[in-house]
Amino acid sequence: MSDDRIDRIRKLLAQADSVAGTPEADVFNQKAFELIAKYGVDEAEVRRVSGSGPAEIIVYEIEISGAYKVDRGLLFNALAGALHCSSIRVSKSDRRKVFGTAANIERLKLLFALLSVQMNAGAAKVKGVSASSTSRARRSWMLGFIHAVSTRLEVAEKDAAYDIVGSDLVHVNDADRAAAALRLEYPNIRQLKVRRNVDGRAHADGANAGGRADIGNARMSSRRALTR
Repeated sequence: MSDDRIDRIRKLLAQADSVAGTPEADVFNQKAFELIAKYGVDEAEVRRVSGSGPAEIIVYEIEISGAYKVDRGLLFNALAGALHCSSIRVSKSDRRKVFGTAANIERLKLLFALLSVQMNAGAAKVKGVSASSTSRARRSWMLGFIHAVSTRLEVAEKDAAYDIVGSDLVHVNDADRAAAALRLEYPNIRQLKVRRNVDGRAHADGANAGGRADIGNARMSSRRALTR
């Protein structure tokens, strides 16, 4: 991804963070996601037109550190899935392995670095009546945030590929090959379900921070809006 595009995305997300909770933040976030999605479509279109074949699936490894490591790991997984990658937690460590094309992993690294900071900062402002209720509310807030931003990113990806014939198929193929590469290295993988006692109000507040439900509907055709 070119440096100027990275800088523009960073500035948009920083602007969104500076006016969090306002309609202006919604606009800045949406523009950033659209630019991320546009880059992915551009890369897919170049491959399709040039006939260069599928891009190589590579592996990237990251260690999740700092506060709320489990929750930041959930954010990483959600963003990876939205960007056509497959990720896994390595044993019981704080490391995550992600399989995907170089372009998709580059987009993932950028978004995770920026959004995880925003998520932690937003969650830190949530307070309960006790230490246990505060912890529960903060983790619920983060779950709402994760769901909202990953859903918004998925919509942006579909919207960007809508008018480019073949680009959506390239993305599906990338996602399938990334999943296959993960299964090849980890054939006995098991998906663990995390049960949580969710604070409904905090979850809703986190979802509002991550992106309002009606984002982009006015700019989409009815067909695109149905993908939400």
